[in-house]
Amino acid sequence: MTNRDEDRDDPSWSVLPPTARELLAAIEWDALQHAYGSAEDTPPYLCQLLDEDPEVQAEALGMLEMSVLHQGSLYSSTPPAALFVAAILPHPQTLAEHESFFPWDDRNRPLRAALLDWLGQIADSASYGEDPGSEDKYGDGI
Repeated sequence: MTNRDEDRDDPSWSVLPPTARELLAAIEWDALQHAYGSAEDTPPYLCQLLDEDPEVQAEALGMLEMSVLHQGSLYSSTPPAALFVAAILPHPQTLAEHESFFPWDDRNRPLRAALLDWLGQIADSASYGEDPGSEDKYGDGI
């Protein structure tokens, strides 16, 4: 799925908050990469995060974990996917509780908690190798 007009007619787009819908439309997903190649298959999984079925939500998040943030690796599709996730966090559908898609994770929790955890994993990956005790690199006291 790219940012073509016919993609915006997909019924799953209608439940998206305006910011998330605009982001999906603005990104050339087929020009981005994830762990398995082209990220053109990413928008449907992002939309499924707001599906009414908690199992569909869990599978969508599992697919994002396996492709957009595979084993902690970041890809060109990771930043826009993370922005989309941040845009849908306030949506009431993220309060749906579900089991993890992965058999080794037996937690039952709201999708919102799982999405925040996923964003935290991205932050951890992005800061990997940085020394938290290093000197102020930017001279701004932070």
